[in-house]
Amino acid sequence: MAIRKGLPAKLALTDADDTRYLFSGLVVCNVDGSPRGGVLSPAGPNLVTSSATMNVSVARFQGAAVRDGGVIFLANDGAANVLLDAAPGANSRIDVIYSKQNDASGTVTVPDANNTPILGFVKGTAGAVPVKPSLPVGALELATVLIPSGATATNSAGVVITQTAPFTASAGGTVSFSTKTVLDLWTTAQKGQQAVVLADSARWVWSGSAWVSASIADTGWLAVTLSGGWSTYNASYGALEYRIIGDVLYLQGVIKPGTTSGGTTIFTIPALVGRLGGKTRKIMVNIVSSVQTLEIYPATGAFALSGSTPTIFMTFDGVSMGLS
Repeated sequence: MAIRKGLPAKLALTDADDTRYLFSGLVVCNVDGSPRGGVLSPAGPNLVTSSATMNVSVARFQGAAVRDGGVIFLANDGAANVLLDAAPGANSRIDVIYSKQNDASGTVTVPDANNTPILGFVKGTAGAVPVKPSLPVGALELATVLIPSGATATNSAGVVITQTAPFTASAGGTVSFSTKTVLDLWTTAQKGQQAVVLADSARWVWSGSAWVSASIADTGWLAVTLSGGWSTYNASYGALEYRIIGDVLYLQGVIKPGTTSGGTTIFTIPALVGRLGGKTRKIMVNIVSSVQTLEIYPATGAFALSGSTPTIFMTFDGVSMGLS
């Protein structure tokens, strides 16, 4: 490894390999300095859509592909069609829609056959459980298309287009993600990197080990649906409710028993899915002359009894817990 020739002072001597590395400084990079590839703009809309033929339509976008540790900027200046092959005779297959700038020069590790810009697809192999095929070197994935046998168009019944394009941003910018679950997969960000989840507009900052809320969003008090035979203790004490302010869960209300055996789920808060750091959490709540431990499951947001504790009531007034 060595220092790269710079632009524009050494323009006559700078090759494409040097330029790719220099362009890496224009986009968000991981903690090791490697660039994060993805769509730069627009973030959010469906880039790939169906048609009444076997074409898919790729919308206008700008992106950054990663090749040999550097960046290649891509652009599609308007809606363009990509024609897929006919549906398989049996089972289903997954095709991957991608964009790429071919490079036939000796400045890349594996040169291409030409220097053509591409909007194309990789055809998957049909099977009862189809597998997503691999992308060519240096390609930027835009979407996948599940094509069942018998389909005659990409808008046929059973065809599923999934927007899988990752997003990136200019250096120092905020990176967009479709959901918090997708954001949580990015664990190599630089400390202080900011992100926004398009599903709820929540903003997050990478602490170096976890995504920490940068939003002071407030859900307001929301009703909780009880299960396992549990019910409101008395209307004068209030039904069980929850509230999320920023990255803190608050609970209030008093409930009375139904089933009290260990492991019984007494209520579920789906809004906690993806916000517990993948860990089963425990909280303590007051019961008559004692306390009760509840376990919170990250995959469902279910609150379950840790042990069998017959009781007259269980109060959540004043209970709160940090999330993520």
